[in-house]
Amino acid sequence: MGVADGGVLARGVMTVTGARVLGLIFSLVQVKLAVTYLGPTGYGLLMTATLFVNSFGAWTELGMGNVVVRRVSGRGMDLQRQVGLSMTVSMLIVFPMVMVANMAARLLYADQPLVQLGIAILSVGLIASTWALRYAPVAQVHSRFGHYAAADLIGRALSLALVGVTVAMDLGLVWFFLAQLMVPVGQMIAMTRLGKLIGGFRPVWNRREMWDLLRETLPMTYIAAVGVLYFTIDGVMLSQLSTTEQVGAYGMAYRIVGNFTIVSASIASVLAARFAQDAATERAAFTTTIRSSLQAVLIVAAPLAVLVMGLAPDVIILLGSKEMAGLASGPLGLVAIGVGIGMMSAVMSAALIADYQQRILTILNTANLLLNITANIVLIPMYGATGAAISLIMSETSGFVICLALLIRRYGQCLPVGTVLRLVPALAVGLATEALIDGHWGVRILLVGLAYGLGLLVFRVVALKDVRTLMKRGG
Repeated sequence: MGVADGGVLARGVMTVTGARVLGLIFSLVQVKLAVTYLGPTGYGLLMTATLFVNSFGAWTELGMGNVVVRRVSGRGMDLQRQVGLSMTVSMLIVFPMVMVANMAARLLYADQPLVQLGIAILSVGLIASTWALRYAPVAQVHSRFGHYAAADLIGRALSLALVGVTVAMDLGLVWFFLAQLMVPVGQMIAMTRLGKLIGGFRPVWNRREMWDLLRETLPMTYIAAVGVLYFTIDGVMLSQLSTTEQVGAYGMAYRIVGNFTIVSASIASVLAARFAQDAATERAAFTTTIRSSLQAVLIVAAPLAVLVMGLAPDVIILLGSKEMAGLASGPLGLVAIGVGIGMMSAVMSAALIADYQQRILTILNTANLLLNITANIVLIPMYGATGAAISLIMSETSGFVICLALLIRRYGQCLPVGTVLRLVPALAVGLATEALIDGHWGVRILLVGLAYGLGLLVFRVVALKDVRTLMKRGG
């Protein structure tokens, strides 16, 4: 089965990213409503349950989608059968996992019944997410990126609508848990609909083939699990080593800037089939695809890592409350650095997985997770959410440096060096504006964003003619 041409892939990236940007707006509005309504303590309880359940999130994806795409696009295997096998394997795993999550919650949060209830509600979403993600390879192989984008958007829209009703009717914290559940439920509905449009995808039972798929998937499952734990283990450890308010501060910081990973996630998802095919057939094309992907991610990751620190208090007031500004401003700036670095690592990891380098990534991610946990044990008791954010930066930087070294060694000139050099003055324009403008938080955020955008055009990081060409190719 062939992979779509560059124009279709570019259109796919734009479609998925555009929909997720709209979903990001929904999510940020939801953060604002939740922080304002619940306050630091209530929001901390919400984040405690959310981050705990998210720590099991890698087991919904299992890395199986990458394996299915690689088998179909790289080796020409049958899509329906591979998706059917992945459905059976994932369902056999997810139900016991939900029970384990709830039993662990009863032990860790024995004195917090609201957190236990929240985890019980949110854990149902693990089942919905697992089913929805089984259809992701269908969208990627058939280039049906509109449905893929709509899945996330529908879930976030449903979630925001329920939050609005909860606030308007003063329904309380439990309904915020139910609102969070709407995201995976919406994704499940939309992706199941896509599967029915493409063909009859049903679970397939074959012990030998299921075991072969699971065995090939295990390294990527582990990589995905560690990647999720980089972010969520900090919140879980905060809930045990610090206060509920500090969990809320870290959770808010992560919810705000973590949403920007939609860019790296969109690129990795849309280009999964291209990565697999190029890695199997054309080394030069594979190198070019890696370079283009990193170039696109840099444009968003760089300002996150550089500009958010100075704007953090303004962002917290905009998306939270003045009450949260003192708690969450420091963690927000630091988490933004970690997320920016992690976005680059995510695309590099996707490329390395397509080239069957998952064993190296497994060793790397294990070492980084141990580094993250150790740093959290030392720093959280002293610095709370700020310590957790510093631990995130340490582990993400370690992973980034090693992935970068692997790419340079294997593929040579795959890095967008020219883009990096042109980004420096564009970022400098943003930083200068940040330093010179002192006024209303809304004005500062707007002007810094405009200054950075202008820098992208002036220093030709982004060219208008390239955007027009991309649009024509995607049409």
